[in-house]
Amino acid sequence: AIVGVMVISVVLIIDNQLYSSIVDQTTHDLAGEARLVATEWRPDVDPDSLADQAGVATGHRITLIDSTGHVVGDSEFDGPALQALENHATRPEVVAARQTGIGSIKRMSPSTGEEQLYVAVKAPRGTARVSVTTRAVEDIFASARSGVLVAGLISFLLAGILAVLFSRSVSKPIVDLSNVARSLAAGERKRHPPLAAPGEVGDLADAVHRLAEQLEARISALAAEQ
Repeated sequence: AIVGVMVISVVLIIDNQLYSSIVDQTTHDLAGEARLVATEWRPDVDPDSLADQAGVATGHRITLIDSTGHVVGDSEFDGPALQALENHATRPEVVAARQTGIGSIKRMSPSTGEEQLYVAVKAPRGTARVSVTTRAVEDIFASARSGVLVAGLISFLLAGILAVLFSRSVSKPIVDLSNVARSLAAGERKRHPPLAAPGEVGDLADAVHRLAEQLEARISALAAEQ
């Protein structure tokens, strides 16, 4: 039971740290993609075409936002749908990118209706943003979690086997001593306990062994006197 509680505790701690690490690593990767797109966003490049090409290359949604917050390029929207997108000047990740150079947040997307992880970086012509659905992050986490759970189960089984073996190594000498004590009480004075036992159990076996020898010697002496 103690081993089980310890293994479960360790798995839960690793589980939480693993999810945080995956989110941090994903955020770092998306920031790198956003910076790469920002360097390619030049005056002679059509922003919507750039967003479409980058979206195909990365497999993520790419959004290019000008300095006024107007979306000028998006890998998932073109034509009238692109023009109909809301102004992004007040989006938290865009505001943070303008102030500190980078911003990230998890929130629901008004345009797609899915929860997304957004990472935006400041670009010379505005803001470049890369996003991925949190479902994709959770899929990565689920794959990694399965490995952690398997490792935890293997650790529990190995620890359980070791606990059983250790328990037997301690309990068997005690059972033998108990049987020897019953035999002595029944008059079988020739039976002595085995001395090959660990630690204090071995000391107890030695004491019972000497007790049996002294008992046999005293009873023999009494018989000789009679």
